[in-house]
Amino acid sequence: MKISPNLSCYLYSKGVIQSENFDENYLKSIKNINKEQVLRQIETIAEFHKSAMGCFLPQNIVKNKIGKTVLSNRNNLRKISLYYKMIQKNPMNSFDELLLKRGEEFIKRGERSLDHIYLGEYLELIKRSMKRNELCIKNCCFDNIRKKEKIEILNFDNICYDLVEIDGLYLFARLKGKKQDFDYKELIKYFIEAENLTKESRNFMEAVFSYPCYFMKCAIRYIDRKKEWDQEYYIKRLIKAMEKDKESLV
Repeated sequence: MKISPNLSCYLYSKGVIQSENFDENYLKSIKNINKEQVLRQIETIAEFHKSAMGCFLPQNIVKNKIGKTVLSNRNNLRKISLYYKMIQKNPMNSFDELLLKRGEEFIKRGERSLDHIYLGEYLELIKRSMKRNELCIKNCCFDNIRKKEKIEILNFDNICYDLVEIDGLYLFARLKGKKQDFDYKELIKYFIEAENLTKESRNFMEAVFSYPCYFMKCAIRYIDRKKEWDQEYYIKRLIKAMEKDKESLV
């Protein structure tokens, strides 16, 4: 995707620059992330949000993805729930048997996550994001954004309009996927404070974090056969996904 110079110019005017690469010493320093580095990354993300907020570029330059994460979670849950009900009558193979054995636990967690979101102040968070024209990086991990004299970002491709909470959730999901053992409830609290958000945002983040995204992604890949993997490999992936998704905050 070719980035419009308008977005680059806008972000440059806010103290955010696009870098071609990060130096080797920095890349070595992020191989084994510790808590202090995560807290600094949260501060960098929050600084980006505060600087970039108020963007009025049209959607052909900056896409509007407000609400798409929750909608995707809801659609994936519905699809997997239907498949789960279907194989209860006639499991086809070992993958289906594993899904029957463990799937209900993760499906219920997905339902609980969405219940907490929709029974909370989700619509008010959307209104706030739209009113403030909040920009999200999406890929806000250590290998894409850092702070030196200025905020540096390698890839502008995924920058979009969305709730600022989504960037924190992206970071925490990536750390969870790498089996980084942090206190995510504490990290969410720190993110909320850095962004000057409310308890409604904290409740939203805890609910979305608790959605078993790795389990859902693996099961959807199997149902849709998006990857040319054999059954045993799918089973190994599902077991790993369930391990990544072991923690729930709601």
